[in-house]
Amino acid sequence: MLLLSLIDLVVLAVFFAAWLGYARFAKVMALQKDTLSSVMRIHREDWMWRLLSHENRIADVSLLGNLERVVSFFASTTLLIIAGVLTAISATEGTMTVIASLPWSTPISPAGLQFKLLVLALVFVYAFFKFTWSIRQYSFCSVLVGSAPVMGREELGEQALRLFSSRAAKLIDLAGHDYNFGLRAYYFALALMVWLLNPWAFVLATLWVVLVLYRREFHSRALKALRESLEYKTMVSGGGHSEPGQGRGGEKGPAE
Repeated sequence: MLLLSLIDLVVLAVFFAAWLGYARFAKVMALQKDTLSSVMRIHREDWMWRLLSHENRIADVSLLGNLERVVSFFASTTLLIIAGVLTAISATEGTMTVIASLPWSTPISPAGLQFKLLVLALVFVYAFFKFTWSIRQYSFCSVLVGSAPVMGREELGEQALRLFSSRAAKLIDLAGHDYNFGLRAYYFALALMVWLLNPWAFVLATLWVVLVLYRREFHSRALKALRESLEYKTMVSGGGHSEPGQGRGGEKGPAE
């Protein structure tokens, strides 16, 4: 028996095309309309701009610490998952017995099962690298918070202050994106697990994951709440109060 059948090769290509295609689609659409990523960018710019007026930044450091701890949890969990998948690879006969007992499972050779499990392990390895890089970037953000100038106490113009706040927000944004990429790998790994049972069910699971990601990124109630929370900008009276993020979604902040 071949390592993988023609059907398995085709559905695997569909899987990676769907993953990479959705990633590209989400990136392009974030420049054209409101998404979770684009709206959160505006909130992060607001946060960093207000941080400059805080002499006591304990709350800001605590917020960054909470974000970092969440990512650290997923990074450590990913290591445990990778260890579990590698254990399943080393115990192929027992794994095949379990899979064969499940409904809708299709016959597969031991080598084929090991290959599928290896692909699954590599997906989690990718997620681990994304999570750990996100953690490092959040630690960089903590350094920026510690070195941030205090508005009104240093002889810096508004342009310089906005430049600092925009770059700090960009760094937090990058950390958030890598965390998001790691989570996205988890979603697609769930679809990949279905490949162990049935290739056609694998395709359906992949499409379901893409649909769930699209729904949450572009049409979720969380996005609606985040977008509506920006409406206070239009209610600010007078012309002297300026905000770092003008407009929504695809519109740019001051230094983008």
